[in-house]
Amino acid sequence: MMVDRFRILQDRQIKSEPPTYASIQPREDGFSRTFSAQSLPVKKVTNFEDICNMTPYDRALHMLACDSEYQKEVNLGKRIGFYKLGKELGAGNFSKCVETLSKVHLVLEYASGGELYNYVHERGKLTEAEAQPLFAQIVSAVSHMHARSIVHRDIKSENIMFSAPGVVKLVDFGFSCLIASSSQQLETFCGSPPYAAPELFRDSSYSGALVDVWALGVLLYFMLVGVTPFRGETVAELKAIIMQGEYVLPDYLSTFATHLITSILEINITKRLRVEEIKVWIGINSSRIFKVCKIFSSKVPFFL
Repeated sequence: MMVDRFRILQDRQIKSEPPTYASIQPREDGFSRTFSAQSLPVKKVTNFEDICNMTPYDRALHMLACDSEYQKEVNLGKRIGFYKLGKELGAGNFSKCVETLSKVHLVLEYASGGELYNYVHERGKLTEAEAQPLFAQIVSAVSHMHARSIVHRDIKSENIMFSAPGVVKLVDFGFSCLIASSSQQLETFCGSPPYAAPELFRDSSYSGALVDVWALGVLLYFMLVGVTPFRGETVAELKAIIMQGEYVLPDYLSTFATHLITSILEINITKRLRVEEIKVWIGINSSRIFKVCKIFSSKVPFFL
């Protein structure tokens, strides 16, 4: 595999450039799928003759630093690693990982209900009564992860799956990582730009837990309004809007929903709600949802 990719380097030119994203131009109906991305260190390629003279070890290091296909395989390995945590991520959701010479097979719980994105796309925005139990389950999943020093970093409607009517699970741990402590700062930009927190664009490092919380706010807005709060024709425009915290709250949202969204989508990270505080908000203002969340979380966490 390495040899094949090494040979085609003659026909490829790899440049050092910032990460690019698929088009985020909104569709006419107001719905647009988001695409996740991760910034990766890409070094400038030396000439082909120099690569030919490298030892196999140096060549492997070079390809890992410069070849996007190699980097994708590394990320896939990380994803499998998190799934292999098994019980740490919820017994019953992950069965086993079967590795053969050519393939890796993941045996996972089957979530037959599809994505939350498609659910909202087909039905339109959800009422608060419909959204509350779903959001409570997602918050429960994120709280479970954070309590075990795991941050997701790619929370979005496309990564929320229905495993049964009214039951959702958080999936896709491709950008997840273990942190040594709650104060640890991360430096890699990853995730979907419309769900990205302003500090990802603004600061050199960030708190993974607070980035997850911001994404929860974007997700809640999407469920109640039908579109994400921050939209732009280009990534540069989207970045500017997110950093300014500019979004519109429709008049039909209740006072509770409005305060919850604005408290989560807080640019100042010292004022932004923590996930445990969101659970308190849900418990105080919607005891029925809190009970639903408590019943399910006592059995299986809400992620695959």
